[in-house]
Amino acid sequence: MYQTHSRRSNPRLSALVCLLLAYSWPTATLAETPAALQSGWYVTSIDNLPVQFTATSDMVFTPEGVEGNAGCNDYQGRTLFNEDQLILEDIKVGDKYCEDVLMNQEQRLLQTFSRIAAWRQEADRLWLLDGNDHPIVELEKTGL
Repeated sequence: MYQTHSRRSNPRLSALVCLLLAYSWPTATLAETPAALQSGWYVTSIDNLPVQFTATSDMVFTPEGVEGNAGCNDYQGRTLFNEDQLILEDIKVGDKYCEDVLMNQEQRLLQTFSRIAAWRQEADRLWLLDGNDHPIVELEKTGL
């Protein structure tokens, strides 16, 4: 006789997983955007490659989150800040189609959003960093 194992969920295990996920970034909160970032920023490089059209990809950090244009489509989402840590979440993006070069630039930028883990600013330059503190998006202040 074979013994079978049920795949039913275990409430204790589910609760433990939820707690571990909640504490994986111990003091993360939905905090207001730091005043130093509340401005407009042009994207100048993505994964250490310069963008083709600087003025077409931008980010604006507001107290409510982040918004901007990825190259062709507008986007908006929420931000989670904890000192120099940053997470972009719930990003919503438009669905227009543009010329290939802009669409490629847009896709490169949007693909970095899930890897952003921190930020660093020096004067009019901003770097969005991955989990190893490597710059993945470089931005320049627009003056907005």
